[in-house]
Amino acid sequence: MLKFRQIKYLFWLFLVPFLLFVFNFSVKSQPINNLIFDQELEHIAQLWSNATNEQKAKLGLADMLLFSAKDRLTQQPDLAQEFYNQAKIIIANPNSLNNPAYLQFNFKNIIFYALGTDKIAYLLQGENSNSYTPQTVSLDSIHYPNEHHSFIKPALGARPLWRASFTRADREEFAETLIDSVQAKLTAPPQLRENNNYRALYFQWSNVPIPDSKDQVNVEAELRLYPDSAQSDWYINVIPKGDQSTATKVLYQVEFPIIPNISKQTGNNSPDYLVFPAQSGELYINPNETLTKPRKTLYPGH
Repeated sequence: MLKFRQIKYLFWLFLVPFLLFVFNFSVKSQPINNLIFDQELEHIAQLWSNATNEQKAKLGLADMLLFSAKDRLTQQPDLAQEFYNQAKIIIANPNSLNNPAYLQFNFKNIIFYALGTDKIAYLLQGENSNSYTPQTVSLDSIHYPNEHHSFIKPALGARPLWRASFTRADREEFAETLIDSVQAKLTAPPQLRENNNYRALYFQWSNVPIPDSKDQVNVEAELRLYPDSAQSDWYINVIPKGDQSTATKVLYQVEFPIIPNISKQTGNNSPDYLVFPAQSGELYINPNETLTKPRKTLYPGH
């Protein structure tokens, strides 16, 4: 017959794992909503007031992820939950992510790369990843942590980071041939590069075929951020391969970085304004509503 002390021990032996299971289930099944996001954003604001710039760089990434999660809640609730979880981990983690802060994490077949200071933060997403190398990389967010404002809306699918156009080498007629970073496919995982002055994300596309020709190019791009600074520098190098004297297509123009889907910039009912530098100038009121199609014009026009 079991003694009372043994029965008591067995009771706790089974009860504690059960309670832990119930607690974990309740946390994981708790539905996220804008109120929960706002509570965490308020928590960041409280921590921000006494944080060092290095701590603010880390908190800025959490701030960006929470804003992006709010934007994704309706269309991508699972990803919104993951962003919330990552933000919570950043806030609770006492360790530094350096300055600029850097974070990389996976969700299903997507790899996210976050790089930021206390004044500006970027989030890029690599889609259709095979092991460590995604096929595409898209600019997902540009965020101003000290202003709690995101400059662009999140990428709900792959969108190009750069676009290059090529024309006939013989110039007999002008017809552009376009390729972009979605078509080209990354050939190596994005790399974090750093020295005493900056931290950078480096991207590489090798042996990119130019449509309607046998020509190829290599493309290198880099995003640099600097400690305690709002400055960010973008670099791109499009390198033709082979003998250019026999090439049938030559480089004409490069667009980089492509910054799509700009969000509303005013946080109230005031209208947004866009002054477009075409010819003598054009003014658009609430361009997100009035510009329903891409607008491309050579500056300064003629």
